[in-house]
Formats: sequence, structure tokens, C-alpha cells
Amino acid sequence: MAKVTEITDNGDALGMIMNSDSGLMGLSAYDSLSFFYKILGDRDATSISRVKYDEEESIKESDQALWVSVNKAWGHSGGSTTAHNHLGEGYAGWINRLGGNKVFDFWLDDSPDFGFKLRCGEKKHYINNFGHKYNYPGYVTVRGDIGKCTPLAFWHGLNGGLYPGSLWISVIDAWTQIVIEFHYSVIETLSELIGRGGLFDELGAKVHA
Repeated sequence: MAKVTEITDNGDALGMIMNSDSGLMGLSAYDSLSFFYKILGDRDATSISRVKYDEEESIKESDQALWVSVNKAWGHSGGSTTAHNHLGEGYAGWINRLGGNKVFDFWLDDSPDFGFKLRCGEKKHYINNFGHKYNYPGYVTVRGDIGKCTPLAFWHGLNGGLYPGSLWISVIDAWTQIVIEFHYSVIETLSELIGRGGLFDELGAKVHA
């Protein structure tokens, strides 16, 4: 059975999912973390959990073997990061095995490492952060990375169509995943801020003086 632990501190969550030795688009590593800290917001904006699976429910070697037998091997880093690639292939087989027909459009790539869509019910409408009405398509978008990601990979994931209910999943190992659920439209917020030219200032990250 999976053990779910809520993570209430954005800094703790970012430390679990992100390498802090590089920055984002001219920001220092520290300012990049500050920027993402603001994006995660408070618990009304996101829910963050560490999910620990027991041996029975964890990713198995058979999941990796099945994925590779049906799909081509994941060529991440030219195949040079063997353990990383095998975990990614194992996760791909695992989520498709457990999710069945609820999981579709799954892909393995880079920056971020994977993505898919998860069917979750009927279409509905919602109002975004700026008062605009949008259609919710009846599925959620999932983006994620194997192990710790770079700030750029997380940025690309946030720009990958994350609407309310969308997820970021960091697969730490065969037993542990960090799951971030967004309760607001990340992509629309970023798009509107970029359009107004105030992306970093309005979210509180400091660009180098």
C-alpha cells in the first residue's frame, strides 16, 4: 500500500525535485529557486505529496522490460545514463500498466523527461486567475522528470499546458514519487505575465541588478 505524506514547505519540495547548481534564463540558482517557490504558492494554489510505494506496488524490472519490448529504448543522453534510463522506462511501463486506458499520449523525451494525459471525468468550465472562462477538457496533463530535474526542465514542464488539476511528478526511485497538483492554471498565468512583460517581477523573483 502507498504511504502519502503531505509536504507543506515549498522549499523542501523543490529541494527534493530540483538540482540547485544551475539557474534559469539569467537568474542565479538562488533566484531561480525563489521564482519557483512563488509559482508553487500556498496550499490553495498547489498540493504537494511524497508518495512511498511498498515492494508490491513499486516499479518492477518487468515494467521496464515490457515497455522496451513494445516501444523503442529511451535514448536519453544517448543511452549513457543507464540506471536513469531504465528507471524512466520502468516508470513508463508501470504507469501504463496501472493506468490502463485512463493514461494516453504517453511520451519519454528530455526536459522534462516524460508527459502524458490522464482521463478524469466530464468536460467542464472554470474561471482562471484573471477572470477568463475556459473549457476543461475532461483530462489532466501530467509532466515530470526522472530523479532531480534542472530548473529549465521544470520550467518547460510548467509551460506544457498545466491547467487546474494538472500534475508534476518527480520519480525519485522505484518506490518514491513527489507529486505536485496545481489548483490554478500555470500556463495561462505565465502567458499573461509574459504578455505584460512582468513575469519575474510580478511573481517575486529577483533578476540580477
